[in-house]
Amino acid sequence: MPLEARRDSHPTNDLTAVLRRLADALDPDYDVVDTMDLLVDTATRFTPAVDAGIVLADGEGRLHVLGSTSERASDVEEAELGIEQGPCLDSSIDEAFTVLRRHARSAGARLHDVAQQIVDRRLTL
Repeated sequence: MPLEARRDSHPTNDLTAVLRRLADALDPDYDVVDTMDLLVDTATRFTPAVDAGIVLADGEGRLHVLGSTSERASDVEEAELGIEQGPCLDSSIDEAFTVLRRHARSAGARLHDVAQQIVDRRLTL
């Protein structure tokens, strides 16, 4: 059942209702695009954000825009991907660096050595 069919019975300005709808979206019969639309809509309802977009990496690490609140937001996300710069890419790089740093600390290794192991395909995180 598409998420759209539940919009009338679960108002999206009630966070509890939104969380219920997101839990319902785990059902494999729900459409992924509808779920992405719900996520970006929720991001703008419950944060100061005016527009939002979802960028995810595929199995090969390439980033793709999966959903956005507007064409403008989608264009911005696509532009970031095209020039390989911007807040989305910066946040994913920051997260990757955090994972590397945590692993290096827990292994008692230098960050450079951990990064080199990944490049050499001797380590997968």
